[in-house]
Amino acid sequence: MGGATVELNTGPHSEPTHWKQTLFMLDRRSVLAGDSISGTILLRRNPVWRRHMTIILHWSINSSTGETEKCQVGTKTFPMWR
Repeated sequence: MGGATVELNTGPHSEPTHWKQTLFMLDRRSVLAGDSISGTILLRRNPVWRRHMTIILHWSINSSTGETEKCQVGTKTFPMWR
């Protein structure tokens, strides 16, 4: 390898790059100390338009008390295009 390392930082105080930030707005959830949160992020590229994609967020919040009726699950889909 031996090439120089390049870092493209997208932080708010960094120089602009061609990389962009994206914000995914979710509805507020009730979470207590000790609860566990898990989830997945799925990205699907559009088969026709390469720069269009769909991002799907799945999440699960499990109560630290083990009460199954307090378990919260959800999915939210975000279509994106550039």
